[in-house]
Order: sequence, then C-alpha cells, then structure tokens
Amino acid sequence: MIRTLGGYQLTTFSDKSEYIGFLNHWNFDETWNKIHFGGLTRVMTGWQLVKDLHFQKHAESATYHPVYGWQAGPQTPKLRLLLLLDGEASDMDEFELDLLSLSWVHVTIFLIGVDGCPHHHRHANELQRISEVNPHVSFVDAQGNMPERYVTHELLKRHLGYDITMSEFEEMEQPPPYAEL
Repeated sequence: MIRTLGGYQLTTFSDKSEYIGFLNHWNFDETWNKIHFGGLTRVMTGWQLVKDLHFQKHAESATYHPVYGWQAGPQTPKLRLLLLLDGEASDMDEFELDLLSLSWVHVTIFLIGVDGCPHHHRHANELQRISEVNPHVSFVDAQGNMPERYVTHELLKRHLGYDITMSEFEEMEQPPPYAEL
C-alpha cells in the first residue's frame, strides 16, 4: 500500500508559533496530539512563520529583501491559509493591515465559539467587517451546535473561492484510493 504524503500544513498561532507538519487523514490523531493548547492567540507570529515557509518553498519566484522581507513575484503561487480561531487575537488589527496589501494570499478565518460566550458576537462582527472590506479574506462563524457537514461545506466553498455543489462535495468526502504495489 502506498500513502501519498500531503494534506494541510499545520502551524500553531499563539505567543510562540510552531510548524507541526502535514495533517491528513492518516496521521490526524498523532499530529493533533502534538499541539499544546493554552496561551494567548497571536496571529502575527504564526502568520510570519507561514509566509516564511511559503516563500522558502517558492523562493525561485520571490525576492528576499533584507529590510522588507519576502516579496512575491508575478509567478509566485497563491497562498491559501485556513485560520482557526477560538477567540479574539490580540494582534488582529496588525494582521488585517498586512493582508490589505497582499494580492498573493487568500485567508479563510473560521471562528469557533461556545454557546453563551459574551465576546463571540463582537469578535465575529469584526471578522465579518474585515472579510467585507478585503476580497482576500473569507469568514465563517460557528457557534453552538453546528452540523459538521454544513460547516465543512461552507469552509471549503469560501476557502476555494467558488461554489461547490453538494454532489461535488460528497465526491470530495470519499477517501483517496489506495494503490498496492
């Protein structure tokens, strides 16, 4: 049996960011257990790490400047970031300003909230405003008991930037075929 490596690259966003590696259906439990929860949510530490990893991978199409950092070239592939938040990030304004000037990135922000959280709606309104102003940002709000398939379908549609029919979505839900040697 051959397993193709890949999946989503996972980076933590907190006081100290850490690149965890690829997350996929083969290693989900093992990889997810490497994450240490706690601390404040800080978006910029993780964002800087994600940008560095993206530009290191695509260094042939980008330029590094000692003062301004990495600059995307016309051939640099678009970076698609799925950002899961469970509360307010203390540096969201700085993140929003950075995203406004970048055409080579698309961010989908998924805000997870618990029922009765007094700050969830205020934070959701702020993220909704950001997504309405910046075409490179999509926002999905999940609070309380949300159907898993609905949330996944909405995330995928917004993250990819186009409407996916339910039949296409159901086809995507199927695990990849295994090949035997």
